[in-house]
Amino acid sequence: MKKIILLLLLILFVSCLNKDYSEFQIIDGKGIGKLRLGKKLNAKNINKYIGYQINSDSIITELYTSSKKYYTLKGIRVGDKVQVVKHKYGKPFKQEFELKKGGVIIGKIDEFLIYKHLVFYHKNDTIISIGVLKQSLFGQIKLPELKKVSNTEKKPD
Repeated sequence: MKKIILLLLLILFVSCLNKDYSEFQIIDGKGIGKLRLGKKLNAKNINKYIGYQINSDSIITELYTSSKKYYTLKGIRVGDKVQVVKHKYGKPFKQEFELKKGGVIIGKIDEFLIYKHLVFYHKNDTIISIGVLKQSLFGQIKLPELKKVSNTEKKPD
């Protein structure tokens, strides 16, 4: 009887080691829950709490969630305050974009925090959605070049 109990405990222990504890994790540049960026989307891995973008080959290129069930490796989840995100992740790469039409600024979007492979969308200083990107936005966003103009330079007419 003792051997059977010991065997059952050993099986239970080993099964706990193999358990996937990332079921609700948001992993920078990799995925959310069991969905992984760079993998083909199929019917069995669609989750009603996770939105996605796919390319023409049905490969997942972006994932996002508005569910409080999911959390980043640093413990951030939907409903947390922007200050908590900044405290745990530091200064974001970018916080706003200018919307331009024909070179004229027509508005700004300032409701997100961009980190290397994570985007935190917020409203009223509260996180409302978290996105995970395979490719860093650092290389895709072109920051404007600042040209230094001296006071003595003649400005074009």
